[in-house]
Amino acid sequence: MRLTQSEVENIRSGNLAARASDHRPFRVQGIHHPLQTANPRRPQALVYLPNRNSLGQRPFRSSRRCELSPKHHDAPELISEHPLFDDSNATSIQSHVSKRLKQAQWWTSEVIPKLQPIFLTLYHTTKSFRDLSGLSIDDTAACTCPARGGNQPVKRRLLNISVVRMTALEQIQIRVCACSAAPAILLRAGLFPASPKHPDLAVDIEVLDFVQHLFLEMPPNVSAFTKALEVTLINRGYKLDSENSLRRRFGHALQWYTHLCNVTQKTIDTLVRTARGMHLSPDPLPPPLPSETSPHSPQSNNDEDEESSPAHASLQTPSPLETAPTTLAVAGRKRAHSILSDDTDSEDESPHPAVNPFPEPPPRSRPSDYLIECCPLCFAGLKHDPSQAVDVVACDDGNFVQKRRRTKGGRDPPLSHPSSYFISESLANEMSDFVDSTRLPKPRKKKQARVDEGEDGFEGVMKVPQSVLDECEASFKAADEKREKASTKYFDDTGLMAMVCRHDRPLFVVNMRTAGEKQFYVLLLMEMLFQHLPRDIRVGFLYDVACILHRSCVKFGFLSRYIDRILFGVSVFHAFGHQWPCQLIYHPLKCIGFGFSNGEGCERLWKGIMALVPVLRVSGSHLRIYTLDMQLRHNAEANRIHIIYIRGD
Repeated sequence: MRLTQSEVENIRSGNLAARASDHRPFRVQGIHHPLQTANPRRPQALVYLPNRNSLGQRPFRSSRRCELSPKHHDAPELISEHPLFDDSNATSIQSHVSKRLKQAQWWTSEVIPKLQPIFLTLYHTTKSFRDLSGLSIDDTAACTCPARGGNQPVKRRLLNISVVRMTALEQIQIRVCACSAAPAILLRAGLFPASPKHPDLAVDIEVLDFVQHLFLEMPPNVSAFTKALEVTLINRGYKLDSENSLRRRFGHALQWYTHLCNVTQKTIDTLVRTARGMHLSPDPLPPPLPSETSPHSPQSNNDEDEESSPAHASLQTPSPLETAPTTLAVAGRKRAHSILSDDTDSEDESPHPAVNPFPEPPPRSRPSDYLIECCPLCFAGLKHDPSQAVDVVACDDGNFVQKRRRTKGGRDPPLSHPSSYFISESLANEMSDFVDSTRLPKPRKKKQARVDEGEDGFEGVMKVPQSVLDECEASFKAADEKREKASTKYFDDTGLMAMVCRHDRPLFVVNMRTAGEKQFYVLLLMEMLFQHLPRDIRVGFLYDVACILHRSCVKFGFLSRYIDRILFGVSVFHAFGHQWPCQLIYHPLKCIGFGFSNGEGCERLWKGIMALVPVLRVSGSHLRIYTLDMQLRHNAEANRIHIIYIRGD
């Protein structure tokens, strides 16, 4: 934008008079129609774009200083740095986030616990929702509010609610009071509200139940479904209040109805597990996980069964004896200190290493109920067999396709699946600190002793020379922790790492937030597995670079409590990329104990959730984990049915 000579003189003299044209176009939200009533507090749209978007103009503020372009003094251009969000927009965004957080807390702490017994009663009386025709609105039966005095009636609030059904749109009125909330009244009638306190829209639970199962068979797309539903209702003569008014409210109703179903299923599973435990031999349960202190860590709604989720694994505050560093780790740190003191000019001693967040596993006579529920074929009735090399086989792998973009509004409100596969983020951070503090510090290159080309050796009890392991490490991306597979500048969550059994059923999953495939993720999953197993069970572990992992365990003392019970192997599809001496030791078909387990179960797991990649790329952080938990459990259930059908059990 070019300025006149008089305007240039005014700018140079500091006389910055505000003009209506000193502005830049920016996106205006909330503009519905060109003939809309003007709102003086909101910038008006001047250009209307497709899909209900528009561009507006914000007046240039005279209080902001302007600078002339240093390259064009003859015809200067006015340079103004407008922020992405001005003060009013930032305030509105903060208010919106605060409102969402309070609403989510109200759902999880107040509404869902009260709706759970009503949901169970409705499920029983309607015979699994097969007969919902006899339900009706009754907003006075559950009211126990005392009268205000004398013969005056109880003060109640009247709500006008639109009810969305598959082929109809209804308008109902209900009266709520302090003891009779709207969600409870609507759920008794087979409806679910879109907001926790005073909803203006409710959805038939038959519609929600159908959409819930539909989105497990296809990528979830609330916008497409609600658009099709709107067109269907309009063709039948029903009129909605405004365009796209159904999408957001229907999405809220679907999200919290799904959470209600999951919480109810968790309660039923807990009752069944308790009844089954009465007929089994008593087994000591692990102590609960210490409470999370992170403001983003979700709170669990069920405290009666803490070991049914890896987020509440068998961890406790370790005692001084349990937190003592292992012998190998102590030896490694002493050797590192001697190298630094002799060959380098070290100024300060290395800091005190972090402790292992995992204590000694509790004594067990059988695997935990969590593992038995994950895969009954692997863990139900699992006993140590001295005649076998391993008792159970597990494999591990990472995936950097399931990423999530970094958003400017921060994370969404906390929400966790009641039976989640995911390990908590705080525990992963503690494991990362422990691994980083335990590793040997590398000596400086200028003081490093030269090694003859013909000289080679073995690391501890390793059967593969160090030169071969170095070549394997150089040939695989997974072994290079410094290699960036996903940029942390653009992605907040960079991928997933999972552990599955030999039947491809997920056991534990951890959300990765680093640019590379860090080794502490694998150690975290292995530590978690041994916390749920008896102390005499031997595990065959398959990993893409198991040889490098084995060397780290021997060199730094990782997994020293279980190293004599682990048989390392390389996944079949990656084995031919390793050196021939490495294949002789770690190829699963050349190792006694693995059988025909190929270690590629995680690849089939990633294939099952591949359809969620586009949707979860732009979703919220907690909603992404919740959706993955839903899909993983659905796929595991389908896998279980398939195994039962094949085996005929």
